[in-house]
Amino acid sequence: MSARKEQRKILDSFWGTTNISVARCGYCHPKAFPLGSHSVVWMDLTHSCALGHYPPVPHTFQARRLRLDRPKTVKSYQDQHRLTVQDCSLPARQFNLEHSLLPGVPLTEAQLLEAECLDNLGTKSMLKAERRCRHLFTGGVCFSLKVAEPLAVLIFWELVISRRKGVVVCSRRIKRQKKAAKVTKAVALMDMKELKAQFRAAKKAYQVAKKGHRESRIAFIDTFPAKDRDRIKRNKVAREMGRIAKLITGKLESKKVTSVLYQGRPYNTKQGIDQVLLPINEAKVWASEDTAFRISPLRQVFGDMGNQEAEDAVLAGTYQEPHEGPGSFCNMPRNHQGLSIVHLEYPRRTTSLL
Repeated sequence: MSARKEQRKILDSFWGTTNISVARCGYCHPKAFPLGSHSVVWMDLTHSCALGHYPPVPHTFQARRLRLDRPKTVKSYQDQHRLTVQDCSLPARQFNLEHSLLPGVPLTEAQLLEAECLDNLGTKSMLKAERRCRHLFTGGVCFSLKVAEPLAVLIFWELVISRRKGVVVCSRRIKRQKKAAKVTKAVALMDMKELKAQFRAAKKAYQVAKKGHRESRIAFIDTFPAKDRDRIKRNKVAREMGRIAKLITGKLESKKVTSVLYQGRPYNTKQGIDQVLLPINEAKVWASEDTAFRISPLRQVFGDMGNQEAEDAVLAGTYQEPHEGPGSFCNMPRNHQGLSIVHLEYPRRTTSLL
């Protein structure tokens, strides 16, 4: 497709093969483009048409909350699952269903519905228990009770201040956080000045506890049973060894260009790298100046702004080339503008580009 001026001159156009199916297309008003009277041409294609297939939806993997190698997590999961099962009377309904079955007799429609309902309730109960069996701590501060307790107090006062300012905060969340922070003061009787003072004190206590979070983590691990303590320490050592291995191989370092080797001479400064790369990048932009449509005879046929009759002939497959010269489709010259091999030196890696 193409957009034309009032003088029937093409501003922009799309070129493609005949197997491309356009979903939508058009061009913007010349005033909509910030630079001059240029009309932006746009076209929507489906993934199947552009890529040949529909790419799969990216899947985000979530960390598992239930860990069978952690007794505390397993106990929390079992307690939560037991409470949910008892609330919906799942054991009694399961017993009644099994007691009503007869060997060799197919299930009735009511029994089938009851079995499906019990299965759904059991699945929902297990998923709910897994979501609540433990919290995920993925921050930069190592978890320990010495750090978690002042953090709970800090979060509680922050929620109270936000609710007092008019921010929507669930009252049940404040109650849960108050219980976790072990705060016994009557918050409703406190004014904003007192709340902010409590928040500043809690923030100061958390900052003091956070300074020694690594030592607190080690002391917290020592309170575990011997089996769990040894497992956690082995995992910690494995992570540290893996991090050191990545550091040695350069996988943790930056991938930006740090130096350029051009014609045997290294360039390490920004000015030197720009001096080498800018002419090469400019040559890439003008690399099509010697292609078939930019030289004779195709340039005289199609012109700089396009020729509607010649374009229609090309699309219809009836266009005849003037001759098999340097400007034909079959003999498109390639000019690299005298480019030399440039070596882009990355940390622990060297790449060559033309």
